[in-house]
Amino acid sequence: MLLGDLPVRSLGTASVCGKDLDEEIRALFGYNCYEVKLPSTEARSKFFSQLVDAAVAVPRRRAVSGSEQKEVLPELPKAPNVVKGPRQNCGSGRKWRRTT
Repeated sequence: MLLGDLPVRSLGTASVCGKDLDEEIRALFGYNCYEVKLPSTEARSKFFSQLVDAAVAVPRRRAVSGSEQKEVLPELPKAPNVVKGPRQNCGSGRKWRRTT
């Protein structure tokens, strides 16, 4: 269940410049627009080259044999069930009920 006071973040993409979008669409995002230019072939090649180099440089994990002892972690207590915000209608006329 989502709480009624949670902020919502929207992300949109378009194949045209922001100034060419419909007024209704621009109003949804206000002035929070960022235009991304297509990278050059050289920039794209450099990016993927660095990405591959970084992936290859990551050390591999060694296999753990059955004879090695694994770390035992303590069991944590359950978090309390806390309900905040307005109750949501599930669409069938019934109200959500808190269960404990």
